[in-house]
Amino acid sequence: MPELREIAVQVERKIVELLDEKRNEKGLSEVQWGKIAYPDDKDPRRKIQSIRNKQSNGQPQRLRVQDLILLSKALGVDPARILTRAMDENNL
Repeated sequence: MPELREIAVQVERKIVELLDEKRNEKGLSEVQWGKIAYPDDKDPRRKIQSIRNKQSNGQPQRLRVQDLILLSKALGVDPARILTRAMDENNL
C-alpha cells in the first residue's frame, strides 16, 4: 500500500479532475469558474491554474479544504460527495 502522503496526493488530484469534469459539464471556462469561486481575488484564473498545473517544484499546489469547498460550491456540487467519490475511485 502506498504511504499516506502519496494517497493524499492521489485523492487531491482526483478531486481536481472530478471538479474539472463538472466545470466542463456546466460549460464554464476557467476564468468564469475562478470568478465564481474566488470573487475577491485579483486573478482568479491563476488561482485555478495553480491548483491544476505543476509548480516550479514539479508538483501541483496542495488542495486546501477551503479550495475544495469554494470550487465545489461554485459548481453547485457537494464537496463531501466529491471527496467521497475521489476516495472511492482510489479504492480507499
